[in-house]
Amino acid sequence: MLRVLGAGPATAGALVALAAIVSIVATVAIPADTNPVRLLRWAAAYALTGGSVTVGCFAAVGFGVAGPTELAVLAFAATGLLFAVIAPANVVVSPRLPAGLRASALSRLMGTLVATEAAGAAVTGLAASAVGLLPVCSALGVPVAAAGAYALLALPADEPASSLRD
Repeated sequence: MLRVLGAGPATAGALVALAAIVSIVATVAIPADTNPVRLLRWAAAYALTGGSVTVGCFAAVGFGVAGPTELAVLAFAATGLLFAVIAPANVVVSPRLPAGLRASALSRLMGTLVATEAAGAAVTGLAASAVGLLPVCSALGVPVAAAGAYALLALPADEPASSLRD
């Protein structure tokens, strides 16, 4: 990616830091709400926005529509939204798990997430070697955006806070 941007190693650190900052700000921006539907809408909107911006920016860089640096910065910033998705989801899921199973269930969930990320990184590396980095970076946002769009469409209208229990 750095060769594509014409940038040095410090740029990589700055881009990763930017994603982390956006994630923190986006997490703090989620309202303190007990309504599970609204919280899940926030998570879905973050997924849809982060995935769509990532796809659009990397595709635009790949097609030479705009300068790579500005769009790559925007794409990396958008990935910060994807890390913020977990906060409202945890608030909805955790109270619904029995107290005796909560820690082990969330540990398994996080372990599965990390294993999936590792497998995804390996497959992504192979795909990038075969077809190039920009198409792969752009394609990675498609399922995320699609999942966010589906969730927004599938969630019911706002309901009382107790509506999604059990």
